[in-house]
Amino acid sequence: MAHTLHQDVYKRLKQDILTCKLSPGERLSESKIADEMHTSRTPVREALRLLERAGFLQSIQGRGFIVTDISLDDMIHIFQVRENLEAMAASLAAPHFNTSLRDKLKDIILSYDTAISCNDKDNSILYDEMFHREIVMATGNPFLLEIVDTISDKSRRCRYLYHNMFSQYESMPYEHEVILDSLSSKAPHIAKITARDHVSRMKQFIINEKLAANLSKYKKVKIKGSNI
Repeated sequence: MAHTLHQDVYKRLKQDILTCKLSPGERLSESKIADEMHTSRTPVREALRLLERAGFLQSIQGRGFIVTDISLDDMIHIFQVRENLEAMAASLAAPHFNTSLRDKLKDIILSYDTAISCNDKDNSILYDEMFHREIVMATGNPFLLEIVDTISDKSRRCRYLYHNMFSQYESMPYEHEVILDSLSSKAPHIAKITARDHVSRMKQFIINEKLAANLSKYKKVKIKGSNI
């Protein structure tokens, strides 16, 4: 029973961290969480330790646990991993492409486009993840799926934390259509290149945003330190 309780607490807190309901730097109180979830402090403590091992929390002496931050550099590193994993997934999935997978991906693309047009943050992130995960599932490789799910958790935090920035990347719906077309060719090399290019463009977009942010900061410093 205790095992079930701490897993339940873990899943709820993890979801709140991934969707930024618990913000980077926010301190978590064992007693407050226990009261809110109507449980004892023992399963809460176990859940917090699991979240620390997963990299979502940091233990601070005398302060308990705080939510870890995720930077633009972290995002770039995540997308470096994603571009290779998703290229592999598309390559492995292409030979298994069929009408069932086509229909699933088309439905997801349609739902994603609707969420984007309605400025629905939660569903736009959800359907983007579903699109890529459906491709990974089509590979039939459970180990690849496990690795991708771990990376997707990190990526989801980025999407929520920097949503305003990601919402400016307007070509993503079109690029999903291109990936679908490449899979329909059943040619692994074509699907691999297309999926990698998609993630690579996202990575470059983040790099450009980081450079722009650094330049803006530099300009502010120069203006502040000028004699004008």
